[in-house]
Amino acid sequence: KTVDLSTFAVRALAGLANPRHLVLSNDGRTLFVTLNAEGSVAAVSAQTGAFKGKVRTGQAARSMAISGDGESLYVVNYDSATMTKVATDDLRILQHVNTDPHPIGITYDPVTGSVWVACYGGSLLVFADG
Repeated sequence: KTVDLSTFAVRALAGLANPRHLVLSNDGRTLFVTLNAEGSVAAVSAQTGAFKGKVRTGQAARSMAISGDGESLYVVNYDSATMTKVATDDLRILQHVNTDPHPIGITYDPVTGSVWVACYGGSLLVFADG
């Protein structure tokens, strides 16, 4: 749901059941949402709330990070033990990478171009984005 902070009117966003994590595109126009139960990432207009599309990334899509150039999302899939790289312009799957069990946290380091993934069992993985 969205809330208009000037009027406090509440509006539901269509097609977004069981949201888990939010990332705003670098230009502020698109909101990316992980949908945990269905293992997907959805894109909606940040201005209108209009649904733009959705892609399945793996079981239990959890956290995500956006690349420094804004062209890619990195999504950890908790029950699949994977990280998925998704193109932000059209939600194409660019890459699937295996991780240790239960990846839960992720961040993108724009200085090194590295993607850091924390797994629930205590491991920390670093991937070079290339």
